[in-house]
Amino acid sequence: LAVSQSILAEAQRIGDMGSWTWIIATNELSWSDQIYRIFGLEPQQFAPTYPAFLERIHPDDRAPVEEAVRKAVEERAPYEINHRIVRPDGCVRTIREQGEVSFAPDGRPVKMLGTCQDVTEFVRLQEEREEERRTLRDVLDTMFTFVGVFSTDGVLIDVNRALRDSFGLELDEITGMPLWETYQWSHSREAQEQARDVISRAAKGEVVRGDFVLRVDPDTRVTLDAVFGPLRDRAGRVVRVIGSGVDVTARKQAEGAVKASEARLRTI
Repeated sequence: LAVSQSILAEAQRIGDMGSWTWIIATNELSWSDQIYRIFGLEPQQFAPTYPAFLERIHPDDRAPVEEAVRKAVEERAPYEINHRIVRPDGCVRTIREQGEVSFAPDGRPVKMLGTCQDVTEFVRLQEEREEERRTLRDVLDTMFTFVGVFSTDGVLIDVNRALRDSFGLELDEITGMPLWETYQWSHSREAQEQARDVISRAAKGEVVRGDFVLRVDPDTRVTLDAVFGPLRDRAGRVVRVIGSGVDVTARKQAEGAVKASEARLRTI
């Protein structure tokens, strides 16, 4: 038993996770050593009770924790929540708690068993990734060029604001569709074959550039000068296809007018 308890304590220390028991009738809490470490407390100086536990929770998170506990006890809902705690030195940490209530045969809640894990670094990394996504979104949406992100099999994942505004699109109207099945590319078999071809080649690592005719509405076509290329992960594998382009319809029309004028001059 002593060896087993020692192994359990060491595993909790390594995983930065502790276990606890709450006797509901008396509000008494029993904490493993690791929970004291997570809360920055000494067992000799802190007697864990439910009210004392609530005092260690960040003021902004107390109400959600109390509500989660109430639902677990009264509604037999799963107890699972992330919340912040404040250590005696003022350091704020984020912990993840999970628990399960035991009930007596007559339905009375008797006790609650659970775990507590310090997830501060995990949450920080999540917030950093979310901030990076927001920054990338802001960068894409401030670009005047059209940008689209595709899976390697051609399914549209995201487009930037310039493209959405120019074609009058809502993001959920086109995401999840293969490029060649979207309204803009499905106006002809030739355009659809072009879309399949550039996605296939980019997914294999090639950078493809060309002029592509897209449909805006039944009577309007635009010409894009676009580039499709691979996006690779750290191992060098192609995980996405990135397409970017600019509307060169006016330039093409001007070039056509010049050619027509030159032809008339040659005829004269």
